[in-house]
Amino acid sequence: MSRFYKILIPIMLTLIAIAAGVQYNLYLKHQETNTRQGRPAAPEFTLNTATEQAQLSLSQFRGNAVVIYFGYASCPDVCPVDLGIVGSMLRKLSPEQQEKVTALFITLDPERDTPERLLGFSRFFHPKIIGLYGSPEEISEVARSYGVIYEKSFVDNDPNVYWVSHSANFFLINPEGQLVAALPRETTPEQLGERLQALIN
Repeated sequence: MSRFYKILIPIMLTLIAIAAGVQYNLYLKHQETNTRQGRPAAPEFTLNTATEQAQLSLSQFRGNAVVIYFGYASCPDVCPVDLGIVGSMLRKLSPEQQEKVTALFITLDPERDTPERLLGFSRFFHPKIIGLYGSPEEISEVARSYGVIYEKSFVDNDPNVYWVSHSANFFLINPEGQLVAALPRETTPEQLGERLQALIN
């Protein structure tokens, strides 16, 4: 990679993260419901699992606390670090707590993330992280519903060589199916674990 791209990509990721924060706040205001707790319902979706290559819906995990992260397997730095945080958090939970927590990794690069590749990538960080994929149109709709911003950044105008610049948050959903937080990627495994344990206790 040229020195120009090494400088440009982090700048683009920072700008995207800022824009995503603004868009996410607007999204929450728009999605606000009249639930007892005043929290928005988590957008429902149905995607394919990398493990069984079968369809899975978010509503199937009602009763569990859910953490969702959007990224892609070819990500050079951000996604491995963030999934490492999820994996470390899961290892710190007791077996009983792990049964009450679901971790979902949704690819933003469905063209390259085959089920096999997605499975190997997600399980590298923890066997309980579920990789999900769909068509480009399905992924775009799910990402939009969660306020996730992403865009392909082509290298030397080569359509086969690109990065996916994307916003990065840990989306937390309580056992009632409500979206309760979008934590920044600076969140530590301990902080993430504390938030999820508070949802299941």
